[in-house]
Amino acid sequence: MSHSPRLNLAVRDRFLKWTITAKIFNILDTYLRPSSTIAPIDAAQEINQLFPLNRPTEGEEPNEEPISFLWEMWELVLDVVSQLPWDHPSQERSIDLLKALRSLPDPVMVDMPGFGEMRVWADLPILHPVLNEVYYGIDAPEFKEEEKFRSHNYNTFCARMMRDSIRNRTTYAICTMRDALEVEPDYRARAYHTQGPQLNTFVPIAATWIMLAGNYLFHCSQDSGQGAEADSQSIAGGRGWKGANGYSLDRWRFWKRRFSELKEQDQASEETREFARKAEDRMNKVEANDVGSS
Repeated sequence: MSHSPRLNLAVRDRFLKWTITAKIFNILDTYLRPSSTIAPIDAAQEINQLFPLNRPTEGEEPNEEPISFLWEMWELVLDVVSQLPWDHPSQERSIDLLKALRSLPDPVMVDMPGFGEMRVWADLPILHPVLNEVYYGIDAPEFKEEEKFRSHNYNTFCARMMRDSIRNRTTYAICTMRDALEVEPDYRARAYHTQGPQLNTFVPIAATWIMLAGNYLFHCSQDSGQGAEADSQSIAGGRGWKGANGYSLDRWRFWKRRFSELKEQDQASEETREFARKAEDRMNKVEANDVGSS
């Protein structure tokens, strides 16, 4: 990997092998640095100029198919955002870039084999399947510090997207809640006394979903899954949850109770307990207000 001195961003060697993805990385690296004054729309226009239908051909060979460009581009973008610390201002800058891409004028309808026609860039085409590819490709984060770091950052990015109605990721959210809050071992089991690593991995991520997208998740819970992805409603609970699959007010209340318990859990780190406190406070505020930004 080659490393950037700003934010310690790294670019995988395979992205450097293609001139276009190398250029996109340079755009992202410059745009996301804390000192950057580049407007989101300017970075979006630079990326748009590299789109194969907008880019001059080199020699006699035609440019790559749009779907190939988009798949590589989104993989690179998601690899970069996974490196942005969950609470870093550049996380918001990455969301602003998506909004700017989506707002570019004169969207072009392009056929994406296997996915149908999509508008470039209004539909942020091919983002959905690449999000899933990356999400399910992250190794179980409790085993590796690097994957734990990337998973928290990636989930934060997805929560921000959902907060701002860019992409619905309720399936990711409910899976995280299950892993963080619904899998407490039986108190008679040896595993009950060694929960620390599991809690310290998943509770901060679950709390971040609540802190950023709590309003959206609460409305899904109020409406028994209305507004959630269809797959969300098939997600079964962990052993601690005895109710129905999917979103419900009862499950929301169960999560809040578990956060309340975990803020006093002596096997969890102080940082994890603080995340649990913040999540419980956020849930109380969402319930009390039932309005406003999440």
